[in-house]
Amino acid sequence: MRLLITALLGLALVTNACGRSTPDLPPISEFPAPGDPPKIVLKQAGQGVTTLAFAPTAGQKDEVAMVMDMDMSVSMMGQSMNMVMGIDSDLINTIDEVKDDKSFVEKSLIANAKVTVGGDAAAAMGGQTSQISDMMNGQTTVVTMDPRGRVISMEMPDNPVMKQFGGGFDSALKGSGVSFPEQPVGVGATWQTLSRIDLMGINMRFVAEYELLSLEGKQGKASIRMRGGLNDGESGKLDAMPGAELSAMSFEATGTIAFDLDHPGRSAIDLEMKMGAEIKAADEKGSIDLKMKMKLDPK
Repeated sequence: MRLLITALLGLALVTNACGRSTPDLPPISEFPAPGDPPKIVLKQAGQGVTTLAFAPTAGQKDEVAMVMDMDMSVSMMGQSMNMVMGIDSDLINTIDEVKDDKSFVEKSLIANAKVTVGGDAAAAMGGQTSQISDMMNGQTTVVTMDPRGRVISMEMPDNPVMKQFGGGFDSALKGSGVSFPEQPVGVGATWQTLSRIDLMGINMRFVAEYELLSLEGKQGKASIRMRGGLNDGESGKLDAMPGAELSAMSFEATGTIAFDLDHPGRSAIDLEMKMGAEIKAADEKGSIDLKMKMKLDPK
């Protein structure tokens, strides 16, 4: 289920580029190479000595309800446009395989998706929202993760809607989600994951910071703060916007994740995100700003 959280994050990053200025991030030298698994750094062990690791059972199935609300504003060539989008769906998450090294394969199926669009973009899209909903329903994404929650590999569905954003999903998955340190931790523990990701040709530093708020048996809750931005002095061309170049961007998200070590597909998520970008296209300059809320609740 974690893959859908980060996949939606990837969708937002790809379709809306990301922030106005690079947030405060560690230097590039502290990050792993692009494409490598996140580097997990324990800051404080907290109270207690428990090793956090996912241990699902092959064949288990969990279902969560997802609600996402997005508000985006675009300004270009003296014109501006606003789009409000909502997505309600169920995610059916199945553990397909648990391997000898305790890594596991999770399949996530989108069901009962309903897309709504408002703002200036509503008239332009006309009745296409039902078509988007139909194209999302029944789509399955497959991700392989190690016991610490780090992504090893991912397979996107062969679907026009999903493929449009697929270039950023894999990178976003490698840089976000619930990943645990190797060392034993307890309540009050803090750690961070550091990633360098290639997002649609844009080299981006990505940091996720966690604090363990509670832990009872196999269930716990953590706060999360995610930050990302362009590497210093870099820019990038956007495949989704031919002729456009991203000159500045940043991304920030805060919220909580309630997890079950025996059921990776049963997490409860509550996140608020802010993103923005400065774009150059020919002699014109533009900007994109995005706000998003996302909730997932086990059913």
